[in-house]
Amino acid sequence: MRRTYKGVTSAWLAQGFNLRHLQYFLAAANAGSMNAAEGEAHVKQSEISRAIRALEGDLNVQLFHRVGSAGIELTKAGERLARDAESVLVDFDRMLNRAGREGDDCRPRINIGYAESPTTEVLPLVLSALNQVFPNQQIVTCKRSVKECITQLGKREISCALTVKPLDTSRSSIRFNRLVTYDLQCVVHDKHDFAANPHVPIKQLETDFLLPFKATDSPQYMKDLQRLFAPHGIQLKTGPEFEDPADILGGVVARYGFALLLESARHLSPPNVKWLPLHPRVQAMEVGVIYRHPPNPLMREVLATIEKATRSLRQGTFATRAGFTD
Repeated sequence: MRRTYKGVTSAWLAQGFNLRHLQYFLAAANAGSMNAAEGEAHVKQSEISRAIRALEGDLNVQLFHRVGSAGIELTKAGERLARDAESVLVDFDRMLNRAGREGDDCRPRINIGYAESPTTEVLPLVLSALNQVFPNQQIVTCKRSVKECITQLGKREISCALTVKPLDTSRSSIRFNRLVTYDLQCVVHDKHDFAANPHVPIKQLETDFLLPFKATDSPQYMKDLQRLFAPHGIQLKTGPEFEDPADILGGVVARYGFALLLESARHLSPPNVKWLPLHPRVQAMEVGVIYRHPPNPLMREVLATIEKATRSLRQGTFATRAGFTD
């Protein structure tokens, strides 16, 4: 028969201590102010302050110094507790994972959103790494537009998302970590007029129809193109819309027009298709991971795993990407 635990924690639990005290403490530590912590932890500032005062009283230490009119920073004791608190929460996550019954339907889930076209190289590497590092988690993917990813992050319906850099990164709770940068290239049938030269003058793009993604599925796609080509005074004419890069490439083969795709989709390319650089070259596109800030301990591990899994892309192992700097 197992012995009943009677350590110091028993007394703390009896006095009402729970993991939310550590969660609120870490939210304040990461946010750097009580006001910001209120937004991140989604509880009133008074509740966060009360939890921190309880910790300071029970430990008999000061955890924060006040900085300026509203800012706070950790004391030495606070720094030690922050490190230990993160470890405790990570261990608690692992304990719950191990306690779960076997089988995908019972395992805790890590929900990963992704935008299909820009992540054709990134996604397989990330999924392989996450399944190795988190064998007790169910890794679930869901295809979403950039806007849908941000909305679902806000509602905590997904854990993070792999996508192009959002146009609006002003929301304090959303962060973007760049993983790799890709050039935008013009894709045409090898008998197309554009294919006669080693590159495509961007002004020439106005002479044929662009085959875009459906605006309902990828609303940021055309906004990104307008942003990239506006400095050059280019007005693109759009032809039929398509759901995914494979369908767009099929439209190119059928000679409905040309496509503008990130070079990461080259491996999807059918025969009789040419990928041509633009001249002058437009700004490269950043692909990365978006997540809620501050990340919880489990998400910190997920982000570190994603960064490590995609390192080969940044080092040019899979393809040569002009202009990318890490």
